[in-house]
Amino acid sequence: MQSSTSNSTSFVSEKLDPSFVTGFCDAESTFVISVYKRTQLKTGWHIRAVFQIGLNESDLPLLEKMQAFFKVGEISYHKKEKMVYFYVTKIQDLYTVIIPFFLNTH
Repeated sequence: MQSSTSNSTSFVSEKLDPSFVTGFCDAESTFVISVYKRTQLKTGWHIRAVFQIGLNESDLPLLEKMQAFFKVGEISYHKKEKMVYFYVTKIQDLYTVIIPFFLNTH
């Protein structure tokens, strides 16, 4: 008899189809560029770019698969909101992994 619950480890090891990733991200992800005035910085401004997907905590295995697919980023858990987030903030990762993926995927 097979269990109806999936093992998170085996779920994560399954590869995501790039077409699924594109469609899913179209619906659930955001690119955000924030600009903050910071007088202590040389330029006076702090610019932060983020690619992010936020889901219910029960969808953690899917976000782990997204992280494994892109091979960059981090996952954080917001207990009060019962939300998990996969996010990429490193400019190098955004420039060499995330943006090229979407530019090269139809």
